Amino acid sequence: VFFYKESYAIYLDIKDYKGVVQVISNMSAALIDANRLEEAEKIMGQADEIAVQMKIPFLPIQKNRGILLVRRKEFERAEEILTSVLEMTDPENLSEFAAVNFALGNLMAETGRYDEAIGFLKAALKADRSSGFYSGIAEDLAAIGDVYFIQAKYELAAQFFKRSIKIYALTQNEKKVEQWMEQLEKASEKADLDIG
Repeated sequence: VFFYKESYAIYLDIKDYKGVVQVISNMSAALIDANRLEEAEKIMGQADEIAVQMKIPFLPIQKNRGILLVRRKEFERAEEILTSVLEMTDPENLSEFAAVNFALGNLMAETGRYDEAIGFLKAALKADRSSGFYSGIAEDLAAIGDVYFIQAKYELAAQFFKRSIKIYALTQNEKKVEQWMEQLEKASEKADLDIG
């Protein structure tokens, strides 16, 4: 958070308000990931004020707001926001397109709409593959595997977990390798597969 505050001050000093809003967006995403939802909501409000005052359209803040609402289990409002953001997101902006689709995929999974979840998560995967964003690809694959696991499609789940684990291993993310290895073992056991 310190890094973001320093960046915020720099952008504010040089009156680069788009940079200020971007920093706030990144900081809110980090706070959401850390489950510091009140703080994230507060700074998103600041970003909204700046964006409106400076007439800066900024979809990542709205995406983060949607993700925050999913975390709070305010699914209907989250879906409205995320669907709106997806409609306004340029598919050529691969990172944002992937992020919004991933968020919608998680929302669909949280609300039991598993086939829709798979569709959004596969769209995120396609965008992340196109941009070569390996940690995003691994996260997408794991999330798809998770949805298949919930649907009791254990063999498919195991395939996606295994692909995700390979990427996490190549990017040296041992924590994620361990996390998804456990899921792979569960899926493989249920599907009666040998993961050796």
